[in-house]
Amino acid sequence: MGNPALLTIPSGPIRASWYSSYVLGLVQKDIMEISGIRSIDALSKLLTVAANMSSQLLNVSSLASSLQMNTNTIRSYLGLLECQFLIERLFLGPLIECNG
Repeated sequence: MGNPALLTIPSGPIRASWYSSYVLGLVQKDIMEISGIRSIDALSKLLTVAANMSSQLLNVSSLASSLQMNTNTIRSYLGLLECQFLIERLFLGPLIECNG
């Protein structure tokens, strides 16, 4: 369960480096092989931007614009990142109107 070896690494730059290498490995190996995506840079940029948007509303159109990518590509990449458990999107349900 989890990665016990990581628990032996003290917090700080060494642990941050381990996480960066781990995520890069997931992106390069697993996601690239599974999906056939050829642009690792675009996927890595999206992951970085998504990580910096933690707990914020995600606007796919503005994200696509800022990354100069197609909205369908952004949606597809977000789905891949979600399948690898690198991000988790929370969806707001439809508004329920209550008539008192």
